[in-house]
Amino acid sequence: MNAIKKTSYGVAGIVLSSMANLSAFAQSETTFWVNKASTTAQNLENRPLSEAVQYYVNFLMTFLYLVAVLYALWGGFLILTAWGEDDKVTKGKTILIQWWIWLLVIWLAGTIVKWILSVLVS
Repeated sequence: MNAIKKTSYGVAGIVLSSMANLSAFAQSETTFWVNKASTTAQNLENRPLSEAVQYYVNFLMTFLYLVAVLYALWGGFLILTAWGEDDKVTKGKTILIQWWIWLLVIWLAGTIVKWILSVLVS
């Protein structure tokens, strides 16, 4: 019964973290505040510096969100495959807590950079 209980907690953790992962991935696909869909690395040389910085920061944020998704999946996988081993469950929970903190830091960093760029461009 204890293994079933821990497995159900693991499945619930995977489902909840994957829902949050989809939200984070959807946020990473949006641009900062200007719709610059035509901005690519090839045509940045004719653009202002602020647009080049926006492009590279957006690329970096997308990469960090992708790494965060993989990290959360790893934590959920550890919980799901623990099968009653308390050490693995604790490690998986620790990874998921670290993932939430990391996601908050990534979001705050993006918001702060967005604010600084908007102040500098204005």
